[in-house]
This record gives sequence, C-alpha cells and structure tokens, in this order.
Amino acid sequence: MKKHSTGLLFARGAALLFAALCVALVVSYASTKQTESTCSTAQICVAFLDMGQGDAIYIRSPSGKSMLVDGGRDASVLRQLDMVVPREDSSLTYVVATHPDLDHIGGLTAVVDHYRPQEFLTIKSEKSTGATEQLDAMIIDKNVNRVVLQSGDVYDLGAGVLVSVLYPFQDIEAEDSNEESIVLMVTYGESRFLLTGDAPMLVEHMLVRTYGDTLRADVLKAGHHGSKTSSSAYFLAAVDPAVTVISAGKDNSYGHPHEPVIAALLGAGTQILSTIENSTIITESDGQKITVRRR
Repeated sequence: MKKHSTGLLFARGAALLFAALCVALVVSYASTKQTESTCSTAQICVAFLDMGQGDAIYIRSPSGKSMLVDGGRDASVLRQLDMVVPREDSSLTYVVATHPDLDHIGGLTAVVDHYRPQEFLTIKSEKSTGATEQLDAMIIDKNVNRVVLQSGDVYDLGAGVLVSVLYPFQDIEAEDSNEESIVLMVTYGESRFLLTGDAPMLVEHMLVRTYGDTLRADVLKAGHHGSKTSSSAYFLAAVDPAVTVISAGKDNSYGHPHEPVIAALLGAGTQILSTIENSTIITESDGQKITVRRR
C-alpha cells in the first residue's frame, strides 16, 4: 500500500538540522475540510486521544464495535472520549490495559464505571498499586469479564476489522512492566495500524525476529511516548510506517519525545504527528486510503 500524505509534522528540539528536515517534510492534511470531531461511522476510526503524558487510543469499526486501548492518567479520558465517540452509539465493546503503569491505566477505573464494557483485556502482571487495586475493584463491581491476552489472540470488531495481539509471548519473563506491554496490530482492508504501548527496543527486536515483513503498518504509535528506549532503526525499517504518532505531554519532565527518536523517524521517512502539537489525532480509512485530521 502506498504511503498517504497526512498532516503537520511535529519537530522538537533546537537543532537546526532537525528544523531543516522538518520543513522539508511538512505536507497538507487530506481532510482539512472536515470539521466534525467525532469518529466516522462509515469507516474504521483510530483516534489517538490527547491525554498529556499518557496513552489512550479509541478504535471504532464500521460495525459499531469499539475498543479503547489504555486510558491515560486520570478520568479526563472521559471528556476526550466524549469528543470522538459518535453520539448515536456511545458504548465500548472492549477496554485494553497494555500494562499497569499509571499513565496508561489511571483513567480506566472511570471508563469501566461509565461505559461498562463487555470485556476488559489485559496482561498477567505481578505489579500492584493503588491504581491497579481500584481498577480491579471496579471491574468486579461492574461484573466485567476479565481476559488475559497473549500473542496469537485475535478480536473481530466486525465489518472486516481485526485486532491481533502480537505480544506478549506466552510465559514471557519481563524485568519491568514496559517489557510486558501489549502490542496490537489493527487491520482493515489494506490499512494497518500498529500500537506498541511502552514496548522497548528489546521487545521491538523480538517482534521483528518473529513477524518479519508482516510488521509493516501504515500508522505506527511510537513506543513509550517517543522515548529513546523505543523506536529503533531496525524496528522502523521493518514497520515502514507512513505516519507515526507520538503521544506525549507538553513540557513533560521526561523530555519526550527524545531527539534521537525524532532523528530515527525522520531517517525512516515517516511523517511525524504528536499530540503535543496536534491535540487528539484522528486517523480513518475506507480500507485503502487513510486520512488524518485533528480534533
């Protein structure tokens, strides 16, 4: 599938080399005339919500089935969802917690309480915090079915939309929670979206060795908010994304996205979009052509 022109290029850092490269890669939105902020009901929608220094990704199939991957740090995710979820169908079919870090699960207690999804999908983790305990209690209180994911699992969202679990592998021994982060491939027709959570380079390399060319995706969610712990050149060469989305907070204390990651992404020829510059980023596809717009 050919790479599609999309929107504003995000550049970070004062380096003049980066600035020059960024100017060269700026292109126009394919859908700037669209003013509707909610997801289309006729196409697949993958919306990268502006959660500051956190992750939350809303996926909606033309069938009406939907999935939320992570929920940011707090209940503000409900406000972000309200802006993209179609008014005529405000349900959530699945909620995914990629790993138990606060900036990914902090808002999921409110999500489970408000939406009561059919299933809550997560990993088997030994990490226990106040946030995980509150979330576990809400899942039980709302009688939501809890499922532990592993590679090979596939969720059918209807209308040809499939969500495949690429990672974690069975019986993986992770040294930290990022190394057990769920990685998903969303497919619809010829369009492919790769969501990597906080997966570090160690996991990226395992993915390339396991899946090879089948990792190719049109849209990539950069791992770990653009941290230099992720987005290796080896991995980017295998994925070959047309668009890479970085979900990070303005002036965050981690310095995300890191300049080596921006350099690697530019070297890979991908268009870079960040929630810092663009707020919520909505990607949609009819199965062939992908369009990108800002909320």
